[in-house]
Amino acid sequence: MLYTITYLLTLFVFPLESHEVQLARFELTPMKGHLRLEIFVEKEDLNACWANFGELHTDEKKAVLSDYIATHTRWFLNDKPYDICSYNLSSDVNHLTLYGYFNTPPDKIQNIQLNNRFLIQEIPNHINIIHLKLHQRLRSFRMDKKRQKITIEY
Repeated sequence: MLYTITYLLTLFVFPLESHEVQLARFELTPMKGHLRLEIFVEKEDLNACWANFGELHTDEKKAVLSDYIATHTRWFLNDKPYDICSYNLSSDVNHLTLYGYFNTPPDKIQNIQLNNRFLIQEIPNHINIIHLKLHQRLRSFRMDKKRQKITIEY
């Protein structure tokens, strides 16, 4: 009991950083015959990578991010490369969400390979969390400097 009280007091006296772990979350889900990719990222992380990112117009932010994603991520569905297209962008006070769709994905996905270096080189200890919501299953993966490539079989 004494330990619990001491711990709680420590949290109030010395609050933790607002965001201790730099991470982005990628969610791949089927939607109306397409595969939708949502990328959730902290604005603070984007501002750390691009000094004037917060000042850019929405279309400029979308262009910067879509170019960056195209060069730092690579998706293979059933061993064929696929590009993300039709980006949209939304944001709140602290987060930015980028929505994209894969151009004509296969009807039945048998395997996915992802090469992902999103913010890994720019931010020390950055982590990418990958959620794949396919075939009535949720599969989650962690990617970082040591693990930049995953292959998932269905």
